[in-house]
Amino acid sequence: MKTFCACLILLAVGPIRAQHAPQSIAELRTNFESRAEDTLDATESEWLSAKAFILASQTTSRGSFWSTMSFVAEICDASPNLTARKLRAEALEMLVGRFSDAMRWSSLVTTRFIPNFQKININEWSDELDEYDHLLDRLGNESNSERVRADLLYAKALARVHIDRRWDWLTPLARQNTIELLDSLINTFGDLLCPGEENTFIRDRAGQHYYELEKLHFGALAPVTSGTDLMDKRIDIKDYLGQIVVVDFWTSFCQPCLAMVPDIKELLGKLQGQPVVYIGVNGDTDRSQALRTAQRFTMSWRNLWDGPAGPAGPVSKAWNVRGWPSVYVVDVRGRIRYKLSGKQIAEKLDSAISTLLAEIGG
Repeated sequence: MKTFCACLILLAVGPIRAQHAPQSIAELRTNFESRAEDTLDATESEWLSAKAFILASQTTSRGSFWSTMSFVAEICDASPNLTARKLRAEALEMLVGRFSDAMRWSSLVTTRFIPNFQKININEWSDELDEYDHLLDRLGNESNSERVRADLLYAKALARVHIDRRWDWLTPLARQNTIELLDSLINTFGDLLCPGEENTFIRDRAGQHYYELEKLHFGALAPVTSGTDLMDKRIDIKDYLGQIVVVDFWTSFCQPCLAMVPDIKELLGKLQGQPVVYIGVNGDTDRSQALRTAQRFTMSWRNLWDGPAGPAGPVSKAWNVRGWPSVYVVDVRGRIRYKLSGKQIAEKLDSAISTLLAEIGG
């Protein structure tokens, strides 16, 4: 029935693509990537996704199926919100029915099809989350396997973790509800492997999310951040209470971390004389390598070395860092106010610091 509906959509919007309908995922992707814009209108989204769903339903290859559904996830991200919601529902229904015994399936469900809240108006994110919850609850019924139910519940929790990690949107009650959701996930499915990971159990990864929600939410006191810097001198974030503190987690092998150094230098030059302190936390296993990198890039700020454990060092653990660059901004009271990652960190950081300076009349 779904394939028939997809064909009707193709008939309805087919003229948009002249006389040639792509016959493979490679052709579809070329069609998609040839666009100059980062977004699709509803008609384009439906045309591309209809063809993708037909290809997914016809293939007997796991690899081709997952590749096609991954492409559908890209279409969702580029689509208008209501269209994305519809495509997400159809995609997850198809995913629940095929190849659900594999880790790659789990990774698709728990990472690629979570709503793109960044595109959603701040006044609408709660409605979007409710719709997503209803979809996952409907799909995660007892007739499905334990693996399917575990991954859908995990995706439900992750949607909230994503929101809390990026925006100050969750109320204390919503945060507590999310913690209870993680409790349920750990108690019911904790002994299963974490979606998309071969050596980590759900209880371990969900425990990290639990810690993040409880200890690193917006407004929480910054965790212990102390040790020695790259010159082996003592450094402690508590010494800077009363100033705005930026905590930047980086490593020598993180190219995006190093690429933003010139922008950070420019920003700090503009902020000279303001009550702002910039502290790097380096995750290299070798302190001398970290020092060479800091000198090569002429970093003017102090960098705490997180010890020989590198990415698993005590400060990175305290901040629950699992990727670089990760940047936190702490206000004059020592409370976490901004969490920055991804692209254009320097630009976001400039805006965050300006807001906090305005609060103290700086």
